[in-house]
Amino acid sequence: MDKKHDHEEDCCCEKDEHHHDECCCHHDHEHEEHDECCCHDHEDEHKGHSHGGCGCSCCHHEEKSEEEEKKEMIINIIRVVISAVLVGVSYVKFDSWIPGFILCIVAYLILVYDVLIRAVKNIIHGEVFDENFLMLIATVGAMAIKEFQEGVLVLLFYHVGEMLEDYATAKSHESIVGLIDNMPLLAHVVTDDGIVEKKPEEVEIGTVIEVRPGEKIALDGEVVSGNTTLDLSSLTGESIPQDASVGTKVYSGTINNDGLIRIKTTKKFSDSTLSKILDLVENEESKKSKSESFISRFAKIYTPVVILIALLTFLIPSIIARFDSRTIGYLYQALNMLIISCPCSLVISVPLAFFAGMGKASRLGVLIKGSLAIENMAKAENVVFDKTGTLTTGQFQVRNVIGEDTMRIASALEAKVSHPIAKAVVKASGESDLVVEEFENIKGEGVTGKIDGVTYYLGNASLLSKHGVEVTELNSPFKVLYLGSSNGFVGSIEIADTIKDTTKDALADLKHLKVKNEIMLSGDNAEICKKVAEEVGIDETYGELMPDQKLSKLAEIKTTGKTVFVGDGMNDSPSLLSADVGVAMGGLGSDAAIESADAVVMNDDLLKVAEYKRLSKKVMLYIYEDIVGILLVKVLFLVLAMLGKSNMILAILADVGVLVIAVLNSLRIMLYKSKYKKSK
Repeated sequence: MDKKHDHEEDCCCEKDEHHHDECCCHHDHEHEEHDECCCHDHEDEHKGHSHGGCGCSCCHHEEKSEEEEKKEMIINIIRVVISAVLVGVSYVKFDSWIPGFILCIVAYLILVYDVLIRAVKNIIHGEVFDENFLMLIATVGAMAIKEFQEGVLVLLFYHVGEMLEDYATAKSHESIVGLIDNMPLLAHVVTDDGIVEKKPEEVEIGTVIEVRPGEKIALDGEVVSGNTTLDLSSLTGESIPQDASVGTKVYSGTINNDGLIRIKTTKKFSDSTLSKILDLVENEESKKSKSESFISRFAKIYTPVVILIALLTFLIPSIIARFDSRTIGYLYQALNMLIISCPCSLVISVPLAFFAGMGKASRLGVLIKGSLAIENMAKAENVVFDKTGTLTTGQFQVRNVIGEDTMRIASALEAKVSHPIAKAVVKASGESDLVVEEFENIKGEGVTGKIDGVTYYLGNASLLSKHGVEVTELNSPFKVLYLGSSNGFVGSIEIADTIKDTTKDALADLKHLKVKNEIMLSGDNAEICKKVAEEVGIDETYGELMPDQKLSKLAEIKTTGKTVFVGDGMNDSPSLLSADVGVAMGGLGSDAAIESADAVVMNDDLLKVAEYKRLSKKVMLYIYEDIVGILLVKVLFLVLAMLGKSNMILAILADVGVLVIAVLNSLRIMLYKSKYKKSK
């Protein structure tokens, strides 16, 4: 039902009453002005943050310029390619072992120097047992037992994985900084001497600016002259154009579609709506800098344990024997234990499982940007959804009709309007054979026209009331068009966003995958959100939320367990960054949402979110199988070594054998079968 609302919380697209007017809550609104759209203070200048790194939390490095990062990436690619070629050639059967050894040593030195430097720096800063130290132990151990190729392959896999994650992080960061491009470069300021172009930062509150068709609105303000329709998709993800006339409040970043308007600014550039959304995005990106990798966390436990065991194996018997002639034998035994515990099989098989999982996911229509996005998705207990474009299509359809001739007459009138809601009416009814004369589109109210000598009025309740038609209003949270004529009330049409065909199945499947809570956070009207939640089976729903309010609610949800956020609009970008896993709907999603996310569903099919969850659980299962199997073999041979029942040759055979088994187990993910044979 078309109503007037006085909200405590402001809407992204507040405005006066109008026909076909859809804001976040799909209602006609009269809002009170608020000083703040989002609750974060904002600097005038937005600077990018560099969050690249080695993958461990202990690396201390200065931020690099974009040019330096590109140069470093090119150098790393060259190093990896050269080393891969060298180790590949080393497998050629030479007359002597020396050529293969030299090739491997050269490849090893090309790859190991930065790992060594980082390990030393981290030791200086008090972080000894990190992944860099683990790499050194693994590779030096491999070299000691003359498994030269294996030592190089450990570093090769490590560098490839590191580059892939750095690339994904850099791309995301570039896009976030690129959001600044949404900021209009100039404001057309109206002065006594004509139009003067100024930077938005230079425009004071209370200044009148002109916005031409096709331009972005530079600053928040209120329309003082002209009529138009506005595209709010860059702010809310909504594709529905909004009518605007004198008195309508408008927001920076909104696109002016088809009319010349003048706006009186109500906020400074630094306090504008789009600036604040960008500020939220940058704040969340800085919090979600490159997280500690799985192998790095493992290294902090595994490395000190095996070193301690080896050290005790040498010291305890040596002290008891008072460092007599047997001490050399104890030292050999300790070194033998270090070689046995060499984690080459882990360092290779674990990243390989993640790479295989990401590769398989891409073939299933989900682009995953890093190993952490698989690990966290597998553990996720909460999945939070945006509504429009995520659970729903963002396309309108007729939900309910009252009146025998309502659709036939309404279709004839709406055929002359390009508004999405008008198109929904025409699509539902088909083209009408009625001829409309004296047609008029009244901005903010509706349309009128004469059919067979009778004047009809289609729009909001106030339009009909102005012409003396008594309206029977519906008690509905959805958009309602009322149809009346000079002869009285004819009927009404209820219009709503369409729920995606796969939404219910996807939500049910996620429940089967042990997701405890499914929650909707939306900027739309709370009653509409509640209706949609009831239809699709969402556990909890919260409506009429601004981006900062979504963040607050999401932070609250995250305290209960690993949390996934699924969204599509630019206003979802802060939440996508804040969540443990951000999933963007790629088909209809904004560029900002796609680049802020950890994973992208390429065809907007929600079933792919459930598929992503299932695949992630399978990847982690195989990884844990690798770890348990490898550690059991390691423990067995460590015990044998401690008892003096093992030798170097046996230890080498065990290490190579378990490596082959672990790698084959990791590659099993490539055989994963999709539950959904046909993706919609």
